[in-house]
Amino acid sequence: MANSFSALAPVNFMPKVQDFMNKMLVASEISRTEFRAQLRSGQTIDWPYITDMRVQTYTPGTDLTIDNSAAVSNTMSINQSKAVTFTMDPNSEAQAEDKTINALMARQAAHQLSSYVDQALLQAGVSGAGTTYAAGTFVASDIYAKITTVMSLLDRNNATDGSVYFVMDPERIALLAQNEVANGWNVADTALKNGFVGNSQAGFKIFKSNNLPTSVALTV
Repeated sequence: MANSFSALAPVNFMPKVQDFMNKMLVASEISRTEFRAQLRSGQTIDWPYITDMRVQTYTPGTDLTIDNSAAVSNTMSINQSKAVTFTMDPNSEAQAEDKTINALMARQAAHQLSSYVDQALLQAGVSGAGTTYAAGTFVASDIYAKITTVMSLLDRNNATDGSVYFVMDPERIALLAQNEVANGWNVADTALKNGFVGNSQAGFKIFKSNNLPTSVALTV
């Protein structure tokens, strides 16, 4: 007869993985996550809004035209679930010299999940961009000017309501730092934990990520 001690083994890995993920994700910092407590696979989230009203000329004694109001809704389907699996043999864990092996495994699982989520979200942002700006090659002397140009494009499109984010790879972060640190750029102490680097003088919250979409040309 096999022994059963499942009641004495509480679930530890899920909260550990979630805790690590929250410290690694850039996506969670720049995304709308207020629906997370309500989400279930198969649900659809709606963002309804009313179409814009128009301004018309008023002539005293003349009736105004009252336009009909139309409600429109943007929707997003919750249809993707991802998992990372690993095995943890109790006897091997007991024999391991490092008694934090379960935390190390949970951290690695969180790293794989958070990298996948960041890659998917950042690629979706690039693919779904309504306006793009071809900045060409960045160098330390012109990177600040180019990101201020991006901010002006966002302003022109009325897209600066709330915080505005700029996600860069480590190389572009280094170029921006060369330009801005000398001018008092405040670099956050948590940069290695959650990707936040600091507030740029151009008006962006700067995040660092190794998961930005990239393309590589191989010559054979």
